[in-house]
Amino acid sequence: MGGMGAGRQVWVLWAAVLLVGVATVAVGARSWPWEKGDVDPAAISVGLTTLVSAVVVARWQVGRSERLTPVDTGKWADHLAKAVYAAETRQRQQLLAGHPEPIDLEFVFTPAPAHDAIGADPAGTLSGIADYFDRLKPQRLVITGEPGSGKTVTAIQLILLLLDPARRQPGGPVPVRVSAAGWNPAGGVHAWLARRLVADYKMHPRNARLLVDAGLILPVIDGLDEMDHADTSASHAAEALRALNDYQHGTGRARIVVTCRTGRYDALSDAKAFAQGAARIALQPLNAAQAEDFLDDIVVGTDRPRWQPVLEALTQPGHPLAQALSTPWRFTLATTVYTRHDRDAGDRDPRDLLALSDAAQVSDHLLARYIPATCKTAPGRYDPDQVHRYLARLARYLNDNTTRPPLYGRTLSSTDLILYELWPLAGWLPRYLVTGLILLLPLWFFVGAILGDPYLADNPWMLWLSPVVAAALAAAIWEADPWPEPSRLDWSRLATREGLRALAFDFGVGLAGGLAPGFVWAIFAGWTALVLTVACGISYGLMKGLVSGLWEPGDGSGVNPRELIRNDFLGWFTLGLMGGLAFGLTLGLAFGPRSGLVNGLSAAFLLWFLSVIGFETRITGGAATTRYLMLLLCTRGRLPWRLSRFLHWCYQAGLVRISGVAYQFRHHELQDYLASHPLPLITPPQQPVA
Repeated sequence: MGGMGAGRQVWVLWAAVLLVGVATVAVGARSWPWEKGDVDPAAISVGLTTLVSAVVVARWQVGRSERLTPVDTGKWADHLAKAVYAAETRQRQQLLAGHPEPIDLEFVFTPAPAHDAIGADPAGTLSGIADYFDRLKPQRLVITGEPGSGKTVTAIQLILLLLDPARRQPGGPVPVRVSAAGWNPAGGVHAWLARRLVADYKMHPRNARLLVDAGLILPVIDGLDEMDHADTSASHAAEALRALNDYQHGTGRARIVVTCRTGRYDALSDAKAFAQGAARIALQPLNAAQAEDFLDDIVVGTDRPRWQPVLEALTQPGHPLAQALSTPWRFTLATTVYTRHDRDAGDRDPRDLLALSDAAQVSDHLLARYIPATCKTAPGRYDPDQVHRYLARLARYLNDNTTRPPLYGRTLSSTDLILYELWPLAGWLPRYLVTGLILLLPLWFFVGAILGDPYLADNPWMLWLSPVVAAALAAAIWEADPWPEPSRLDWSRLATREGLRALAFDFGVGLAGGLAPGFVWAIFAGWTALVLTVACGISYGLMKGLVSGLWEPGDGSGVNPRELIRNDFLGWFTLGLMGGLAFGLTLGLAFGPRSGLVNGLSAAFLLWFLSVIGFETRITGGAATTRYLMLLLCTRGRLPWRLSRFLHWCYQAGLVRISGVAYQFRHHELQDYLASHPLPLITPPQQPVA
């Protein structure tokens, strides 16, 4: 087969497997007198051994063919670029709170003691940051600024400008923003970036790895200061910088962009940890002219004169408002609080800010009123006090993660709210409940016995053996991966040759895996056991074929933290339903409609149940959804029952943002405030300003 294509080789091998299977069945049928104990075990053993060997060899050849099939990295880079552009466009709109364009912030180049990038201009603006980046050699940039200065917005603006179709060449590199808080350098920067592409944009692992190895991923590491609270050379942020310094493509250092707070990066630099060969820029404070331009676009009519004293205060360097509202985040916070009015309670007046004596009071004053202000105009009917309590619990959990030791080999994030990884919030109970669910397995047999299944009536020993099997499975599940990933069924793959080929091939593999022990069992138990194992083989083969043929991450389009759980639930529910129907249909043909209905429904429940807990190693999604459901059960009353819907509402309201598959608080300052203020602030009615 030296001149054959990879696809033709696969079909030839699959045909060989079918021929071997037919020969095996023929040998078994010829030697089978359909009476217990009077068979030729040698013939069946030889046939089964040949069948299993052929399946294993064919499976190895399929994997080899897939590995040898060339991947068009340029095409996948273009797919990823579209997904990143769409995701970051939505993120920018959400962060700007409906404003069409961000404030055109100014930044200045901050020379480092050594290893500056060549071509760094002394100053620049946000609108021209892509041209600034293109002139750097090497293209390595560190964006620093004070809290709320707009580092994330700057990074997003750079990504969108670089991905602009008028600028980016087809097949060119793709800037991808990843949260530094989830840094996991195991295996190096290349492996970590590939894992983030799989997790955040649901790319195929092989495609993600090839894109990174080809230098087509420009990592934008957002929030280096959020990795830990230490500024020493032994901190996680310092380790990340050293790893990025070793991150190369070809003979030179790879392109990177890093955002970090000014004070934290200065401390890291003093500890001899900094990005080598990178130009460092510092975002400048918001000035009065920029604030006025921003205000003119969102405040009109009679509201405009009320802001004039605030704008005048911004021109006075020593005024508390000039210090407190010097960042885009704080000024946006102020405009949100004082432009979303409640006509029944009386309009709030921005001149109230003039009575506050220092910047800390201004910050607490605005943060205490931010949630009530957003709840007035956001869709939905969430009570502001309840929103505050829910978000405060989540904020405290994230802040507490900074001091928690790693859990099952993973450092818990202090910024990311990932729905299927939030189960540690309820302690150990969710994992105990997931493991305990498998102990309900005997219900399958008891339900069948109650409904009068003839096979169970003739074999009561299965009722007593099932608890032992359930206990063994529970022990296996307890040792399984505590951090399962969600998945989904991609029905569009049914229209592709690859999807149909994988479905057909693994259906045969699953069928053989189900039939092999069934033939041996039937030698001692008769034809009834053979029919049962044929049904098991068909249902298992169908599930395995669906997993291999349709269970694909996709190209990253439409990534949504809420949809991940929904698609995951629908995926394993479909698997269980289809497997149960196949099982029931087979038994119905052999034993009659009643037996088929009883066993089909019970098998559907069983297969659905095994998918839920992630028993099939290729089906990891069910376990992810179950962990999420157990979290909701264990936090009933402390968190909303529909947590995903609540967080999505918070995203629409502007309280949280989306980063990949994670929700994050709109700003770390908001997270810290809520963590330290678990109860909403009760204030007296606003007094009119003379």
